Amino acid sequence: MNKKVSNARKEVLLTAYRQFAKALGFDVKVPKVRREYKIPYVPPEKDIEALIGAMPRRYKVFLLVLKETGARPGEAFSLTVDDIDLKRQIIRITPEKGSEPRIFKISKRLTKLIIDYLHRRPNSSRKLFGDSYRAFYRNYLRYRNKAAEELKMPELKKINFYSLRHFKAIRTYYKTKDLLYVKRILGHRSITNTIKYLKMVEFKEPEYICKIATNVQEAAKLIEAGFEYVATFEGKMLFRKPK
Repeated sequence: MNKKVSNARKEVLLTAYRQFAKALGFDVKVPKVRREYKIPYVPPEKDIEALIGAMPRRYKVFLLVLKETGARPGEAFSLTVDDIDLKRQIIRITPEKGSEPRIFKISKRLTKLIIDYLHRRPNSSRKLFGDSYRAFYRNYLRYRNKAAEELKMPELKKINFYSLRHFKAIRTYYKTKDLLYVKRILGHRSITNTIKYLKMVEFKEPEYICKIATNVQEAAKLIEAGFEYVATFEGKMLFRKPK
């Protein structure tokens, strides 16, 4: 119990110890551990985009995959070339932690990044991002901290891979107010997990950038830039996108 790890990790270790003892025929009592839940950091989109823009190509792709799908970092890191359908702009997420498999439609921006990345990769491995997650994350921290210093944005140092999963969850809930849909996006098996997940986040009312389109071409460009259609007023189409 004095081991310097999180309470969640202690709970895993104690459960493993209890099961091991039971397998040997011993009945042991282990102390209960109370998990500590911290409010996760949800970065504003402008910070995420600034970070993506400063990253090497492989990390640009990885971070944008997390932003668009809300996948767990381990799920995204396990992606292979076979999980991506570039013609249909689809990514298939293989679940971990007993989650549900998911399929996501990805943006033209991410599709182009992936195509460029695949053409420039120094190897032909089926795995998209490499074999060592630990080394991959260690290099990410180095690139992230360098970007924070060069851009003079110290807040970027607070962004980890899970920050983008939180961002996707909150953005989806703001757009839909549909817990079941957020549950499917995150791959949770139980709605209880989704409710707990969203309760951990401090909600703030979103602010929007508004744009007007006067024809189909302008509307198409706004949609490609991530704006969503709101209404048509006096012959003009109104669009918005969270800041």
